[in-house]
Amino acid sequence: SVVFVSAFLSREDVSFGVLPFTSRTLYRQAFKMLNAPYGWGDMYGEQDCSRFLQMIFATVGITLPRNYGDDYIRQFDTTYQQLARKYHVPLEPFLLRNVYGVPGSMQEDGIHATAKGNAQVARNLLPLILPYLKK
Repeated sequence: SVVFVSAFLSREDVSFGVLPFTSRTLYRQAFKMLNAPYGWGDMYGEQDCSRFLQMIFATVGITLPRNYGDDYIRQFDTTYQQLARKYHVPLEPFLLRNVYGVPGSMQEDGIHATAKGNAQVARNLLPLILPYLKK
């Protein structure tokens, strides 16, 4: 069963888009999760250290695991920016915006969106592609 509880968020805990990629931001985000339950390999619905790091870095727009290597990540990130400029199309910088880290929106592997998550991805992209559908 689901139980809803009232909660309050401070203004500094709400952001539209990604946060600035600074050491201070990473530390602040990490400390917000201090004493969170740990689940080895995401057991019991809790996160392990890899998931913890993925979630922290996702808040600043880093979408690939660091073990891909700096060169690959740089090429990956710039490829879509270059294509958007070349073809004069808008770019969604973080495809999983409002999906990644949202309960029920990601599959257990932490990489792929669920049906709920994909519906949000579609909502993210619709304003970008709608003008092209009208042409």
